[in-house]
Amino acid sequence: MQTDKRIAAGLIMLATICLGSARPIQAADPGAQAAAQPPAKLNFAALQRATGAPPAPNSPQDHDDVVIVRWLQAHRSPEQIANSWQVLTRELLSFDSALGTSLTESSPVLSKGLLDFVEPINQARAAIKEIYKRPRPYVAHADIKPCVPKEPGYSFPSGHATFYSATSTLLADLLPERQERIKDVGKSVGANRVICAMHYPSDIEAGVRLGKAGAEQILQSSAWKQFKQQPAVQAEIRAIQAIPAESLPLIVR
Repeated sequence: MQTDKRIAAGLIMLATICLGSARPIQAADPGAQAAAQPPAKLNFAALQRATGAPPAPNSPQDHDDVVIVRWLQAHRSPEQIANSWQVLTRELLSFDSALGTSLTESSPVLSKGLLDFVEPINQARAAIKEIYKRPRPYVAHADIKPCVPKEPGYSFPSGHATFYSATSTLLADLLPERQERIKDVGKSVGANRVICAMHYPSDIEAGVRLGKAGAEQILQSSAWKQFKQQPAVQAEIRAIQAIPAESLPLIVR
């Protein structure tokens, strides 16, 4: 009974992630070549604490992780599989529908700066993966078959969840009026990674914690505050904000 309740809670979490609503962005003046300040040094120990550890092998949570992945494998739809193929790589273009514009093309200064600030979080994620070395679901269980191409590397924490949690948090700080749409995109990617058996639910949850913790450190840094005030960044933000809310597309994931 307890196992059933935990599994149900896990499936509800994934359903909540998948069913996020929607609303959007546009272009800015790409002329000026302002460079982002180097990201502030992050506190790795704090990031590792925020991430936590993967479930112990054969523990109740580990068992629930496997059961959920198997259930999703048996019930995933062609539309869910197709959506998972749209986010094979970790790129800012995933936020285009939320903002109503091609972010990298219309806002090159903002985009480059955002990726520069997220890079230390990605490095922390890679280091934490090496600490725990949790095999991906299809590596640990022969009956689990991914619906996207297999990837090298370990499962915990999810790199996709880390990246999209961090970038959505930082983007929402730059564009608070679009934060609901931005975060809907970030959440949906994590669900897709479990649906296609690239990760367990606990991998996604850990990546979300890591990305958010890293972004919160960055938001408190003087480097981020200086970056936000750059004239080129402010110009690109204003161009995105000028896109009428009613023109923004639905976010379908």
